Amino acid sequence: MEEFKMKKMTFFSLIICALALSVSTVNAQSKSPSSNQADITDADGNVYTTVAIGTQTWLVENLKTTKYRNGDEIGTTSTANLEINTETSPKYQWSWRSVETNVATYARYYTWFAATDPRGIAPLGYRVATDQDFINLATYLIENGDLYSFDGLKNTGTVDGGNKIVKALASTTTLWTSTTTTAGSPGNDKAANNVSGFSLFPSGQRLPSTSNADKTKLWEFQNSGSYLWTSTEHPTNSGLAIFRKTFNNSTEFITRPTGENKKNGMSIRCIKEGLSTAIKNTEANVLKFQMYPSQVKDILTISFPTTLTKKVKLAILSIDGKLVYQNEYLSTGGLDKVSVQLSHLNQGLYLCKMNSGNASGLVKFTKE
Repeated sequence: MEEFKMKKMTFFSLIICALALSVSTVNAQSKSPSSNQADITDADGNVYTTVAIGTQTWLVENLKTTKYRNGDEIGTTSTANLEINTETSPKYQWSWRSVETNVATYARYYTWFAATDPRGIAPLGYRVATDQDFINLATYLIENGDLYSFDGLKNTGTVDGGNKIVKALASTTTLWTSTTTTAGSPGNDKAANNVSGFSLFPSGQRLPSTSNADKTKLWEFQNSGSYLWTSTEHPTNSGLAIFRKTFNNSTEFITRPTGENKKNGMSIRCIKEGLSTAIKNTEANVLKFQMYPSQVKDILTISFPTTLTKKVKLAILSIDGKLVYQNEYLSTGGLDKVSVQLSHLNQGLYLCKMNSGNASGLVKFTKE
């Protein structure tokens, strides 16, 4: 009888523990991120997530819509290999080689004329990124090179070349063509990509024409190159527009070419409206905080100044840019100090990001 009672108690104890764990899980989920939730939709109903980098907010995925914001259809060509170079200002969208099942992986490709049509192609509240937007993004990553350069050292390059930040932007997808010879490139050690969470994707591009008899050559660099339109025209050549590109074996962030034919089909990345001013990592917008230990076993302690008049938002991200913890704190006088339980996290490198108003700070730490 005693043995039966003991087994019965053990059984109910297990149920109670399970319920407690369930409640704990629900509480943890209540602190799940809102900024990275899938709540942005385009005219087709496609859903997008976002990531904040510096003071910019970007869509994480390339655009997929077949419609302008007012519901009008964006045209497309009837066959995969139809050349369009004789047209004056073609407004088209395509799936990769006109196979619709490719959209789920590679999104869609647009001519520059479609990308900049006044009816609007981006989801409400967002717009096609300008050349200045990409300059701002590169500037922020370069100035914080100890966090975003592939070797953890301060960058010496510029937004037009010589920098080491493309790995922090490139997605971790295995679709990037592998390379074992170029350290710091998207194709090398792909699991270490995407510290920024930007998820740059190797979609390639579509040409408006080709001299090759094989018209499938209109499509190129799938899985080895990333091509993104900007909404910015070339300053001296009306037939060209500025775009950004990078390759699987490059260490530089999206090399800024002199321009490309507006009839090319390229991917589009959208940015939240109202963010066109240059980003500078100055004392005015840097949130300074202390964090210890730098090698965490269970608990991470963070202290921040009480001169802040707004809420302090804490976010912890994995090295591939995924949000694993988020919370908010209110300054109460003196030097505020918070402790975060991280025993549930896997071993590895993480980023601790703090925001208060327009100020932000970012620090690396290791979970043992």
